[in-house]
Amino acid sequence: MFGVIQVEVTTHCHARCRYCPRAATGLADAPRHMDMATFAALRPILLESDRIHLQGWGEPLLHPHFLDLAQLAVRMGCKVSTTTSGTRMPPELAAGIVDSGIDVVAISLAGTTPGGHDRARPGAPFGMALAAAEAIRRARERRGMSHPQVHLAYMLLAGNAAEAA
Repeated sequence: MFGVIQVEVTTHCHARCRYCPRAATGLADAPRHMDMATFAALRPILLESDRIHLQGWGEPLLHPHFLDLAQLAVRMGCKVSTTTSGTRMPPELAAGIVDSGIDVVAISLAGTTPGGHDRARPGAPFGMALAAAEAIRRARERRGMSHPQVHLAYMLLAGNAAEAA
């Protein structure tokens, strides 16, 4: 039995985070999305875990069938979470996330201020990350739901350690 299985559903990303290994590994050159059949084939191992976390070095919400993947995992009986930069959160996506059964959405931050965060995460502005959290809160409120929980996942880097103090 596994506690959490992290599944990278896409390597597509619009950000240029300074700490991301995508460029060094070549992932930036050949972005791809996991197909539904591959994800469905993971079922035996997914059922052996407490949680499926949809995240990798790509932005999971850029997968054109992200909500379908999440809903499939939920239908399998899995707890499902994801981590996002928050740069793609129109109201209809926030509503879809709430309706999908995902129970935790983490918004990734690399600073506690716009300046620190934006320096570390070009292409993924601090303000958009906070707006994504608010969009999910509003979608939950409109539906009278308490899930998904929204977590802020703070990446403490050597260059932003002073911000955290």
